[in-house]
Amino acid sequence: SETSLLAEERSGFRYASDVRGRGPFRPVVSGRVLAVPQIPITLPTLDEVLGRNGATAETFNDQIIRALTPDAANVLCVHAESEGRAHLRSFEALIDRATAGGWRFVPLGELLPADPAALPQRPVERGFVAGRAGAVSVEVRVGGSS
Repeated sequence: SETSLLAEERSGFRYASDVRGRGPFRPVVSGRVLAVPQIPITLPTLDEVLGRNGATAETFNDQIIRALTPDAANVLCVHAESEGRAHLRSFEALIDRATAGGWRFVPLGELLPADPAALPQRPVERGFVAGRAGAVSVEVRVGGSS
């Protein structure tokens, strides 16, 4: 929410990853450009997909592998209580498949440019994501919403 983005700003975070979007950017909240860049979540989460249209953890893995985009920041949000426990084997299989396919895993901070102030500035608004209960913060693209 706007409140959490402003709290990250006050806390001096180097970056955050709690908005949905397409690539790293600097959020604009209430007309103010924030210093804390977002490395947004770009892929659906397991809990958003599981059970919809008969999806399983294994078909989720297929969906994620198909959604990976070369030369882009592919950011998957994982949950300790889901991928870390109940769906651990499936998550390990996803990591194995991605690695075998030539994908690398890096710390999010490595996705930032040397000068984060050079990132594009994008407004953030509350929006909806298929399968997610309630609104989430989403990057607004120039000429339209997320």
